Amino acid sequence: MEATGHYWLSLYSYLVAEGYTVRVINPIQTDGWRHGFEIRKRKTDIIDSLLIADLLR
Repeated sequence: MEATGHYWLSLYSYLVAEGYTVRVINPIQTDGWRHGFEIRKRKTDIIDSLLIADLLR
């Protein structure tokens, strides 16, 4: 997940408490990764989730 503001903290804490493995990345990393793949400046949740998954692979 992206660490955007303070919004990710509650979800992160809950998922870790439930035993899930969670990876947190800085949105600057996602943005930098996007510039390598996206010509147009599109930003949607679908595009971001695909970029995050690709970045973590």
